Amino acid sequence: MAHLPFSTMEDNTVFLLFTAMLKNFYQYLLSKVSAIFPDIDMKSRLKRFVFAFIVVPAK
Repeated sequence: MAHLPFSTMEDNTVFLLFTAMLKNFYQYLLSKVSAIFPDIDMKSRLKRFVFAFIVVPAK
């Protein structure tokens, strides 16, 4: 990340903390889902995960 998205340090701190919490939650969710579904592994990106569990079943 070359440049932070906000101009104030307080906003950037909240942004970085929130993205870190989301990444930890995603890794936890991915570990649980990858144990059940063999197509999803621990290196899957969010785009593949969303495609497999939201886009395809919605169609």
